[in-house]
Amino acid sequence: MDYDDYMVAHCCCQAAKKALYDWITTVQRSKDRGQTWETRPLPIEPNTPIWTFAMHAADPNQVFCCSHYGQVFLSPDGGDSWSKIRREFSEIRALTWVPNN
Repeated sequence: MDYDDYMVAHCCCQAAKKALYDWITTVQRSKDRGQTWETRPLPIEPNTPIWTFAMHAADPNQVFCCSHYGQVFLSPDGGDSWSKIRREFSEIRALTWVPNN
């Protein structure tokens, strides 16, 4: 895959709910290099903001994202649907996906 031709982008958005520190976090996806964005629902509300995303050129439809406080979510279909990984971690600052051979 040539990353210059890849037009899908993911990002995290936060919006204030009721109080200053009561946030709603959503995953947003753009299929046109950021011209338009759509909200992609997660199976549960994350415990903190979504912190980072990870993809790999070997399987660009498999996307991982995580909350700052250790929840990991997986999308096998480029962000159309998401599932939460059972295991949680204490804190995550970065993700890297290395496919098994």
